[in-house]
Amino acid sequence: MFLYLALAEAKWPGVEMEQHPLYHPRYQMYKRFKQDQAYPLHHRRHQRRSIPMKKAEQNLKLDPSLASQLAGMHVCQKPAIYLYPTKTTDLSVGIVLPKNQFTTTVPEFTHGTMWNVTAKPNGEIICKNKVVPYLFWEGLSDMKMQFKEGFFVKKGQGRKFLEKVLTAFNLNDREKFDFITYWLPTLNRLGDSFVSFQLGNYCHEVPLVSSVEPDTVIRVFMAIKKADSADKLKPTQTIPHLERKGFTIVEWGGCVVRSNKINHLK
Repeated sequence: MFLYLALAEAKWPGVEMEQHPLYHPRYQMYKRFKQDQAYPLHHRRHQRRSIPMKKAEQNLKLDPSLASQLAGMHVCQKPAIYLYPTKTTDLSVGIVLPKNQFTTTVPEFTHGTMWNVTAKPNGEIICKNKVVPYLFWEGLSDMKMQFKEGFFVKKGQGRKFLEKVLTAFNLNDREKFDFITYWLPTLNRLGDSFVSFQLGNYCHEVPLVSSVEPDTVIRVFMAIKKADSADKLKPTQTIPHLERKGFTIVEWGGCVVRSNKINHLK
């Protein structure tokens, strides 16, 4: 089993999912969370925003003590995982979070928080006898978002910005198209925005694991907030560029950070 942190890989020998340190008692407050029904990848409501925080709050029958802790949680929206082995490969791949923090997965997990799949070099994935373009999940995380540096995106410039920055991340045309069709409406709706890509903190807080060691792992997680005047003065973020060599795993996703949470995240 392999664990990927900060765009690099490290071996994780013989550890069962339930034994991972992220399965800490503090996560048990979410045990009443009920996983939503999965729905087709390309449904219109999925392309907008499938699991807003309000719905997560409704699904959790909160008492006052839990409500204050949930205030620091965010919805990781539509992380999509693409697999490109050098030859047709059977493997297990997944995300290390408590299972009751996942709000949606498509396909449903095979076991624990893992999918058992057959992946082909052209990116085709076979899971539970169905062909899917990628593995999709959404869930809750208390990850601290960083906005000390990033990109001020002026209203109407979202498409140009995304094309440029996703090319810097070395996403291919298909991945860029999927990312832009999902996130461009959000940038357009927010107007002037500030975007910061969560790199090491995302990889540390939301680990990606695979039973077959990849040669390249590219994880793109975009945190977005409505821009304020101070954001224009922040330094521009440096984007890591990785060569796609051998077995490559690509994941992209993001989070819209509400203004009432910004003070917790800087």
